[in-house]
Amino acid sequence: MSGSWGHRWPRATYTATLNQDRNEREIVVHIDGVTDRPLISYRLEPEDDPWGHLEQHGWSIVHGSDSAGQDLATAPVEPGDIRQIIAGLTCRRLAAQHAATVADLAWRHMIQRAAHDHLAPTSAIAREGNISVERVYQLRDGRR
Repeated sequence: MSGSWGHRWPRATYTATLNQDRNEREIVVHIDGVTDRPLISYRLEPEDDPWGHLEQHGWSIVHGSDSAGQDLATAPVEPGDIRQIIAGLTCRRLAAQHAATVADLAWRHMIQRAAHDHLAPTSAIAREGNISVERVYQLRDGRR
């Protein structure tokens, strides 16, 4: 699936799901019908009320829902304070971009070092890096 969520689902409906295991609790908001790609998730402390936590982050429980405030694991939700939701998503987006940049720099460094210092055969570096041998040489030489 490519493209943005907004383009394909400009008037989407949302469902919040409470996921719990032994050590962690989180509440995940999905666009209805798109369960393989969460819109956003929030980690919960043991004492957190999941539905109250959603409301603190800009979401509203759909009125008339039997799920809201119950011990059930899902509830329909809708944006309440859209600016707060966008601000939260923006923070997460920036953190993910930073993490990707750091991971890319580390990946490039190790491939460059391995190729420059002949720490492994070039074909093995390429295979493990999921790149071509030519790309290994580019990275080794500092090209692109």
